[in-house]
Amino acid sequence: MKGVGILLCALALVLSSCAAPAAEPERMGTEGRLLLAENGTALLIAEDGTPITLSVQAEGNDPWAGYHSGDRIRVLHDGVNETYPAQSEAYGWERLEEGTLEDIPEETLTALEELGWAFGRETHNPAAEPQTAEDPVTGGCGGLQGGRSREGQTRKKADT
Repeated sequence: MKGVGILLCALALVLSSCAAPAAEPERMGTEGRLLLAENGTALLIAEDGTPITLSVQAEGNDPWAGYHSGDRIRVLHDGVNETYPAQSEAYGWERLEEGTLEDIPEETLTALEELGWAFGRETHNPAAEPQTAEDPVTGGCGGLQGGRSREGQTRKKADT
């Protein structure tokens, strides 16, 4: 009979723990720079350069209206999912100071762009050697081809 009593107590304990409400995740405040992607995603760039995508848990059409990439912000969020970039749910935020895209670490921007993220900046790689009058650009897109000028006359190559 004692065995049945112990079994019933254990069963009651198990059932009561299942019915208990789940503990709300602990929220934390993190400061960093805001990075707004072209697809509408907001990322928090932590002080060490780590990007965290923010899933906004607030009502409203555009929660980031008036904010710009590079603004220093404090975000109230729950735990961070260990992915790259990391992910977290944002429940509140405030701007601490205005900033620009130049305030985001270049290494972070480059790493995210290599993964396909776009932030509205164009990268321009300069030519290996500058073009000069002695060494003009030839080829398509309006350049001279085949040694002829635009008027159809044969051009001479300058003696060097």
